[in-house]
Amino acid sequence: MILMYHKVDLMPVTEWWVSIDSFVRQMNDLSAYDVVYLDDYDAENPNQAVITFDGMYENVLEYAAPILADFGYPFEVFITSDYLGKGNEFDTVEPYAKFCSEDQLEQTVLSGGRIQWHTKSHVKLVGAPDAVIKDELSVPANLKQRFPSPNFKWFAYPHGTFCQKSYKYAQEMFSGALSVEQGSAKDKFAYNRTTVMENTRFSKAQVSVIIPNFNYGHFITEAIDSVLNQSMPADE
Repeated sequence: MILMYHKVDLMPVTEWWVSIDSFVRQMNDLSAYDVVYLDDYDAENPNQAVITFDGMYENVLEYAAPILADFGYPFEVFITSDYLGKGNEFDTVEPYAKFCSEDQLEQTVLSGGRIQWHTKSHVKLVGAPDAVIKDELSVPANLKQRFPSPNFKWFAYPHGTFCQKSYKYAQEMFSGALSVEQGSAKDKFAYNRTTVMENTRFSKAQVSVIIPNFNYGHFITEAIDSVLNQSMPADE
């Protein structure tokens, strides 16, 4: 399975945000899988998982990247070059969030991430002129130079949709491409991704905690802190 995240922060604000606690739970769930880069992904292997992020926001670098490093999980980030170091003011529905700069992408690579392509401006490719599609899929030379292979080998269709022309150019310019819902479980140039949300789980196992206490009230704060800080957060 290929997973798609957008933002990871202290608290979920909309469906596109995942809290730190839920992210840790999800990463614990993934310990039952072999988490790999897209280059190593085998669509026929149900035990493999790929972690991807669309947009690469600063909150992902601040909160998700250290957790991924602790677990030793590789991950992929899909960037749009026009928004590097800028905010998401264009998205009138979502709360404000800032995209990573090029320097912060360097930190992302050091944390185990690979930088992949999501067009220059996140334009809808379906119905766009041929020249626009080809230009949007072309990675700027300065970024390719700064982040050489194995970066920029994979492409994610903006808005999760594609047309015959964008599919054709993806085949010519990349090792593979990702969609959302429109694609296929086996087509390397239209792999589907699963959108991860706050309540998404990859395991049926749950952790419930009961703290019994009798005449030891002076230890209760320490006991509760221990539960809150354990490596796998309690579900209840």
